[in-house]
Formats: sequence, structure tokens, C-alpha cells
Amino acid sequence: MAYERAGHGESLPTPRGPWPTDWLHHEAEVLAALLDVVSAPEAIVVGHSDGGSIALLHAASEASGVSGVAALAPHSWVEQICFDSIASMRANREAIVNGLSRHHRSPEAVFEAWSGVWVSDAFRSWDIRPQLHTITAPALIAQGANDAYASDDQAHLTATAIGDNAKCQIVSDVGHIMHHDDADVVTQLIVDFVHSISP
Repeated sequence: MAYERAGHGESLPTPRGPWPTDWLHHEAEVLAALLDVVSAPEAIVVGHSDGGSIALLHAASEASGVSGVAALAPHSWVEQICFDSIASMRANREAIVNGLSRHHRSPEAVFEAWSGVWVSDAFRSWDIRPQLHTITAPALIAQGANDAYASDDQAHLTATAIGDNAKCQIVSDVGHIMHHDDADVVTQLIVDFVHSISP
């Protein structure tokens, strides 16, 4: 099952200005409620980028009963490379917004909401690594070797923060949007992870 978070795709409400600095934590609460509504408390959750962070936050929560978490290019703290890349996007937003318009009802609004919080002074200290040790389910942290928004440390240190139940994998020849660069490789990565939990 896949779903569109508020402000993304056709999902309302349309964002008004930057999201608050705790928006990822709020989205993890929404994910928990969604899994409860569909009666999937032991789901294997998969998320990409901010979605990967949301999956990790959900898995780290006391109420979580997930069977596993696969986080693709997740963020667990704000690296300078990420800040710089998003600041560059904001300086050249027309092309980005045009691309987003293919999939989002309000591309300008969602870009401003997302990028605005990432480059805000208040968000520079955001760091969820201290929370991740509470994840007890098997975890996969995967990141493209050519990720323009993170160094390899982002993946390695995120996995280290979780503990021995986490595996880190740097995937060659793909960037941040791993599933666009090589959908087959990413699909197989997820399939192998799921099979490792439920042979």
C-alpha cells in the first residue's frame, strides 16, 4: 500500500508556507494512525528520503509493532551537503516546480513548504539519531553512492544509531532518487529485505 502525505499529490490540505520543524514527527503519527485504520500493526514499512525518516520515526515509537523498516536515502540529521543542495534548488525553483507539477496539485506550495523548512535556521539542529536505538525490528538503510543530498556518513551513522539489527547498504550507480535511477535494483533490494524477515 502507498499513500500521499498531506500536501503531496492530490492530498489536501495545500501547504501554506514552510512546514513546522516537527513535521516529520507529525507525519510519523499519521503513519501510525493509518496502519491502525487498515489493521496492519506488524507491517514492513518502506520510505524514501523524508518518507524514510518518517518510517524510522514510526519504527522508533513506543506504539510501533512493525516487522521491519526499509529506509531508502533517509535523513536522520541535516548535513551541509543537503542544506546546500536544497538552497541551490530554491535558487533555481522554476525547473523543479515544473517537474513537480506532473504529480502534485499544488507544486509551488509543496516545494515552498518542503524546501523552506529544510533551509530554515530552526531546522539546522534537527537530529533524530538519539531516538533510533529504540528500533528493535530489522532495519535496512540504503543510499545511492551518488546521492547529492547526503554523504555516505548519513547512511552509515543512521544504521549505527539503530544498532546491530540495522544493515547499511550503499548502492552503486544511483543517486538520491534511487528508484528513478534503477527501479529494478531498488525493487530487488526491498524484496531481498522482506524475504530476509519472512522467508
